[in-house]
Amino acid sequence: MGTYFDYINMARQEQWDLSEKHNLWPKNLIARHDQLVDIINKKKDEERMKKLRKENRLIMQRQKRIDDRYYFESQGFLIKAPAEAKDIIQEGSKLGHCVGGDSYIKSHATGTTTILFIREVDKPEIPFYTLELTGDRVIQVRGKRNELPTKEVAAFVNEWTDKKIKREFKEAV
Repeated sequence: MGTYFDYINMARQEQWDLSEKHNLWPKNLIARHDQLVDIINKKKDEERMKKLRKENRLIMQRQKRIDDRYYFESQGFLIKAPAEAKDIIQEGSKLGHCVGGDSYIKSHATGTTTILFIREVDKPEIPFYTLELTGDRVIQVRGKRNELPTKEVAAFVNEWTDKKIKREFKEAV
């Protein structure tokens, strides 16, 4: 019953005509419910992206510079920069942690912090771990539901730090 009431509330929110039998009593309630959730979430995401238009433009401008400096592949993993604000939103959503929040998006867009994605090389588009970098200091590395990095991921991050971060200091001296 809860799913049906949820469905009816969402249908009213979307101003669906509930006098039509197929809207009031869908043949497949779960599928119709999920369809409505997708419609509502898509509208919310579009509204959010409108509000984050400036930040999105800055993120898109920063991506190449970040990848030029920090992109790295080794041990079956890679580190890359997000291309757009929606990538950061999806990262937080899929991994169930806070990086997808507006404050992280704004901080990344302005360069206050840098958000990087750790991926498995053979699955470069699937969220795996997220790395937050401030200046040249790793602030945190988190996986699904804020899971700490495995030994393998930690070893990869250490190698990346040695080759991409510490090297920068050595070359500057």
